[in-house]
Amino acid sequence: METQPIPLKIRLPYRILGVVFGLIALLTFLSVISALSHQFFASALVFISYVGLNGILAYGLWKMRKWIVPLLGGTILLVAIFNVINIIRGMQRMNQVLSAFIVFGALFLFAYFSRKFLSGDYKNYKALGLSAVFLILSQVIIFFLK
Repeated sequence: METQPIPLKIRLPYRILGVVFGLIALLTFLSVISALSHQFFASALVFISYVGLNGILAYGLWKMRKWIVPLLGGTILLVAIFNVINIIRGMQRMNQVLSAFIVFGALFLFAYFSRKFLSGDYKNYKALGLSAVFLILSQVIIFFLK
C-alpha cells in the first residue's frame, strides 16, 4: 500500500519532534558521562536506557515510521503500570504521573491519527523490542535504587 503525499503540517511536527528527542538523547548521553565520571554506575545504566529510548523515538519520528504508533502505545501502557506501582509505593506524585501520561498520550494520538502518512511496517521487532528492553531496564533499576 502506497503512503499518501505528506503535507507540511504533518511532516513538520514529526521533524521537530525527531530533533527534540534527538537532543534529549544527546543531553542524556552527557548525563551518562557525568554519572560514570562520579562512579554512579546504576544511575549511568538508567541514563543509558533513556538515551536508547529517546534515540529510537527520535529516529522513528524523524523517518516517520509506522512502528512509532505501537511504540508510543506500549510506552503509555508500561509508564502507566510502573507509575501506578510507584504511586502505591509512595515514590511518585500524581502530577509527575499525569505529566508523563499527557505528553506520551498526546504523541500517541498525533501518531495514531496521522498514521496513513507514515511509512514502513507496524511490526519492527528490533525497534519495539529494544525500546521495551530499555524501558523495562530503566524502571527496574529505578525500582531497586529507591
